[in-house]
Amino acid sequence: MKSPNYIAERRHELEKYHYLRKANRDDHWFDFSLRKVRNYLSRYGDGFCLVVFSDERNTAWVMPFSEVKDLFCDRYIDSGRRWVGDIKQDIIQVRHGAPPLNGKRYHNALDLLRPTPKK
Repeated sequence: MKSPNYIAERRHELEKYHYLRKANRDDHWFDFSLRKVRNYLSRYGDGFCLVVFSDERNTAWVMPFSEVKDLFCDRYIDSGRRWVGDIKQDIIQVRHGAPPLNGKRYHNALDLLRPTPKK
């Protein structure tokens, strides 16, 4: 079984196929840029994951973009052209009015990290 530090240990390889953000704060604060999401979309369609991980806390949330794309849509982007949020007690909260998402099924779901996403 893979440990959550699997992501930190293989970050260089994984970020070719998945959008990774390190979140070592207590509230697992994250941001995803619109430009980078569009880049992954152009390469893999919605067959990639958004990943929030903490190498200090040995934890991660692996979110297939196909399942969370409604949360990461234009209406929730900030003025910096990014989605900003945090994860507390497995609740993923994107700012700017996005509804909270129960992220329990994505917590340490490392099996969702395919070596090469399908397009």
